[in-house]
Amino acid sequence: TPIYPKDAAAIVMMLDLRPGQQVLEAGTGAGALSLYLSRALGSTGQIWSADNRKEASRAAAGNVRRWRTLSSEPSLAPSPAEEAELAALAAREASKQEEGAREEAQEAQAQEG
Repeated sequence: TPIYPKDAAAIVMMLDLRPGQQVLEAGTGAGALSLYLSRALGSTGQIWSADNRKEASRAAAGNVRRWRTLSSEPSLAPSPAEEAELAALAAREASKQEEGAREEAQEAQAQEG
């Protein structure tokens, strides 16, 4: 389900987010809400986000990276270390999803035969 600007604004307002806080987000999707959360948390905050779909995780990482690079706030531009961390996070998520898919396939084979 997409997050629309009015919904994201309400979520951020109700959470009473402030710079420097940490947020755990489940279901990253394309990263739309992550961008709103990032804006509210500023350069000192952290977002931990996960999605069980590899393509969504990759798309979100690219969207966040692109937004931070184009942001009008220089403090939000990713450092080389942050770029590496985003890439590592995307790789870990992809690996977890591939492992889960292998396990499901093995379980299905075991049930069939």
